[in-house]
Amino acid sequence: MTGKSGKLFDAKALLFISLALVLFFILVILILFTGGKTLSHNPSSFQDGDTMHRELAAKLTSVGLHGEAIKAYEDYFNTATLDKRTRSNIAYTVGKLHMEAGTYEKALSWLYRVDMIDPATPLKSEVNAKVVHCLETLGRFHAAEYALEARSALTEKKEQETTGSKVAAEIGSRKITLQEVNDAIGELPPWIQEQFKGKEKRVEFMRKYVADELFYRKAQKLEYDKDAALRKKTAQFMKQQMVNKILEEEIQEKISVEEDDLTNYFKANRDRYKEPAQARIRLIKAGMDEIAHNILKEIDKGKDFAALAQELSLDEATAKEGGKWEGWITEGKDDLGIGNVGEVSKAIFSTAPGHIAPLVKAGNYYYIFKVDEKKPERIRDYGEVQEWVKNDYLNNKMQIAYQNLLKQVLTSAEVKLYPQVITDEVPSSQ
Repeated sequence: MTGKSGKLFDAKALLFISLALVLFFILVILILFTGGKTLSHNPSSFQDGDTMHRELAAKLTSVGLHGEAIKAYEDYFNTATLDKRTRSNIAYTVGKLHMEAGTYEKALSWLYRVDMIDPATPLKSEVNAKVVHCLETLGRFHAAEYALEARSALTEKKEQETTGSKVAAEIGSRKITLQEVNDAIGELPPWIQEQFKGKEKRVEFMRKYVADELFYRKAQKLEYDKDAALRKKTAQFMKQQMVNKILEEEIQEKISVEEDDLTNYFKANRDRYKEPAQARIRLIKAGMDEIAHNILKEIDKGKDFAALAQELSLDEATAKEGGKWEGWITEGKDDLGIGNVGEVSKAIFSTAPGHIAPLVKAGNYYYIFKVDEKKPERIRDYGEVQEWVKNDYLNNKMQIAYQNLLKQVLTSAEVKLYPQVITDEVPSSQ
């Protein structure tokens, strides 16, 4: 028994040692392949994989491979352990990528997730804008309008709505009041305001105002407010408005105007306020020099000018009126719209009333003028041009003040100008 049990013990020991060695070698191999790390679930190893997904997605996005980038971000979203703010941001990124790829339905799916995941997301306004954009692009106009209304509900409340002003128009829940329309007219330059006097003209303005509001909403839906070129123009416009405000305070408000200043300015610049010579005329328009000379011969024979104009003139508007041009012709101006102003004025204003002016070619046509009446050049009275003089005087004073202010600003600040860069002049050696 002793011999048999000893042999059995030796066999068992040998088997145990063999198994131990095999397990040892397996353990060594695993350690070598894992770089010495444990085989348990290591958070850092998962984190490395997550970072790889995100970096891959970012690189794919940067080279314009939106489809592949979306897959990478979705893998990251589905497998990574993320806090709700990060998950919300990833959902927004995937939604934007789908928009860039033109898959607007999928974009909506991801955009809707953003504030569902993180109700306090700072991206809420951006998400709302993109949701409206997607709906508009997909032709879901009513849904887009509703979304825009919801988006604008807190920011588009008008003070006029609480003042009891009558409602002049409605766009969904947006009420446009009479006061708002009147204020818009009041912000126009005076000469434009004159065009909207009277009830019919005010209604016309209101229609345009509402249409502009609709166009603006359309632009909002398509996120034109984020267009780079438009933003640049807006910034330039705002810059110029701010500069104008400074100039207004620095120059215009500091210029005083006395009546003596205006009368003296008028006396010193009387020629500026001349009323040019004017004339009333009839005309015959001919297509060939020979025809025009034949008409002149007929006139010399005593043929009635009006009758010849009705019969032969190529100018349809005046021919039926016997060649009569409505209104006055001003010396030096192309009131007729035919060009060659110098020769036309010379012919007409060198001719006495009741006589025929010398033949004039303008463009491809020949013109015969008969002068019916003339008014000589005259200097207008001060009372006639008082506002004109005031504007001229103010402009002149403002130009002088502006040049002085410009010189002061450029010399007082740390400014260096290099005009040779523009003029291509080589600076002289010093």
